[in-house]
Amino acid sequence: MKASHRHLLTVAGALSALAFAGTAHAQAVKTGPRLMVPVFAGPKPLGAQAADELRERLKTDYQVRTIWTVPKTDITGILEGSGFRTDTAVNNGDLKELARTARADEILTGRVTRTASGVHVESWLVMPTDLSVAQPLPPVDAKNVGDAAKQISRQLGDARRQLDAYAKCQNTARAGNYAGAIAEANKGLGSYGNASLVRICRLQAYLAMKAPADTVLANANDVLRIDQNNKIALNAAAQALSDKSDTLAAHGDKAQADALNDQAVQLWTRLISADPSDTRTLEAVVRKIVVAANPAVALPIIDTAVTTNPGNLQLLRLQWLIHLAAKDYRNAVGIGNQMVQMDTSLADTTFYQRTVAAYVSLPDTAGAINLLGAATKKFPNNLDFLASLAQLYSKTGRGAEAANTIRTILAKNPKYPHLYLQLAQMNVDQQPDTAIAYLRQAVQSGSDSASFVAQYALSVGNSRYKTANAMPNGEGAPNAAKRAAMQQALGFLSFSDSLAPSEPAKFLMGISYFTVAQLAATDAPKAKSCELAQTADNALNKAQIYLTQGARTAPDAAKQYLSYAGQYSPVVANQVKVFCKGSSRSGGKSGGKGTR
Repeated sequence: MKASHRHLLTVAGALSALAFAGTAHAQAVKTGPRLMVPVFAGPKPLGAQAADELRERLKTDYQVRTIWTVPKTDITGILEGSGFRTDTAVNNGDLKELARTARADEILTGRVTRTASGVHVESWLVMPTDLSVAQPLPPVDAKNVGDAAKQISRQLGDARRQLDAYAKCQNTARAGNYAGAIAEANKGLGSYGNASLVRICRLQAYLAMKAPADTVLANANDVLRIDQNNKIALNAAAQALSDKSDTLAAHGDKAQADALNDQAVQLWTRLISADPSDTRTLEAVVRKIVVAANPAVALPIIDTAVTTNPGNLQLLRLQWLIHLAAKDYRNAVGIGNQMVQMDTSLADTTFYQRTVAAYVSLPDTAGAINLLGAATKKFPNNLDFLASLAQLYSKTGRGAEAANTIRTILAKNPKYPHLYLQLAQMNVDQQPDTAIAYLRQAVQSGSDSASFVAQYALSVGNSRYKTANAMPNGEGAPNAAKRAAMQQALGFLSFSDSLAPSEPAKFLMGISYFTVAQLAATDAPKAKSCELAQTADNALNKAQIYLTQGARTAPDAAKQYLSYAGQYSPVVANQVKVFCKGSSRSGGKSGGKGTR
């Protein structure tokens, strides 16, 4: 495994003697900028051979007063001291630290591949302070790396003619004079036909002065014309397109706004595909793609990048994230599984959370349950995974497993939110009294606030009232069943009102009590039942109380029900008088069985 950047920094002091030893000649003679040529990307040992040939060629073609080429011994010494291989190209993050440790002013890096007639070499002159500030040199096809080095050496001299203007542009911009920096950059345009360094400096000056989106876009495209994967230009162009899209959307031109937004997503995807090791940029850009109107436009770009870079885990993870953003859950699941098979350390909590969500969205509940099972084994103390598993168990009718999982969580954390409510939900239909007991525990344990539980109980009571109200009427058993169902609704409504008194709860209680009274009064004459008459009398009195207290919830309905209650009152009073001879009534309220 490669040493970290931090390790490379820690050995810088230990290697300072090596760096000075390699530059003894430089101390005796005034030298030019320090140019570092690291190992080129490409097959072994071709990448190292290309760098070696180029260093030797530069020393032949340029006097030390013009360019001082950092010796190979300095570079290999730094890499060996940091635990890096010396025959392999380093990634961008390590390259920047290597240049800093070697005190390089410029970097000449590249990529070499074999061809039928020899080699193909692409190279860039890079500024070590920001590797995105790069000048691509014309690609070279040659019979060997030695011949390629001759051509690259000449190209480097041409490209460096813009450096004076670039330095003036940079210095002027640092002083806050952005208009002056742009002028200095423009002076350097004629020094080299495709001068990207001065164009990048000019673009950065326009960005710093918050130039209009069209200006930024034009200058970014001018850089991309020369270097199609320049990160600074890609990001600037994408943001400019996104800003133009927002402006058009604000003016109602949705079609054109969406088209520009799609172009922005394509550029952002090119940006992170160019350097997936830049995790900070990757995360920022993925967030932008996720909120884009159509993140699916990024799919062909990232899929191609993965295909052309097999085994690149960073690109694979990026592909996974973008497929998730595009809601291509089927492929996202497959990509994610491939990713963690290649590197099990990537199976972190985020992987499990996002992949479970993808399974649920497919929908593939069985897949989600299986993955959550694996997650709970790998992260046994992550109660969120257990809670999600309990929800899915409950959703698929595996009530016993859901309840056991919830109890496991509550044993570890009695205050875990909403679990008592979940237990209540599992018992609402068959054991409403048990459900209310769980709701009471939710408040007592502190897992949920009284107001939250009250709202939940109110919603359950309202739902059960509607179910009961839809049941058919009919003397005897049908009315008894409907009355019992209405009383179960009253249990949740009254519990809700006891936790957080509310007019909606009281209004529903008033209607429910009136319905109970009506049903009991209908059955009482035929059965000549004192109990039913007393139930009707007691419920009717409560209906009047709660309808009055909750009247503002639905004034017209409350007024109508109170009118009905007034019409029923003498009828029910007479039933009690007739069917309950010898029994006492206190204040017209009998407190009979069957009411709450």
